[in-house]
Amino acid sequence: MRQRRNRLCANVTGLFFVLGLFSSIVLAQEAVPWMILADGTKVTMTQTQFDSLAQQAGISYYGPTVARPQVTASQISLPVPSTVGGVLGGGYIVGEPVAIAAGMNAVGIASAATGAGLIGGRAATGTIVVGAAAVPGPEKKP
Repeated sequence: MRQRRNRLCANVTGLFFVLGLFSSIVLAQEAVPWMILADGTKVTMTQTQFDSLAQQAGISYYGPTVARPQVTASQISLPVPSTVGGVLGGGYIVGEPVAIAAGMNAVGIASAATGAGLIGGRAATGTIVVGAAAVPGPEKKP
């Protein structure tokens, strides 16, 4: 009886160890440097955050197989690193600076990003393209 109880205890302990190991591998995502805002704030993003950002209103994602997309006068194009969490693979996020900043704040990529901060920022890879009319100005706080 004692041997059976010890074996059961060892199996249960082993099960918790294996479950903990696999869940930490699945849940762990690498935060990759994406850009530096105009105020010097370093911005990183994970694959999950990127996926959420690409679904936000007013934001479009163009994959790495597309040439740099043309931006309208009021839009900005931000290059995406070739790896975010080892999956993304590059491309561009395009939208109005205020919409992208709001999306970044909403999904937890940044906490106080502004359109002006994006325009004056630097990308970790590539260059940020800004439309002619997308200049810093007063922004409405939600």
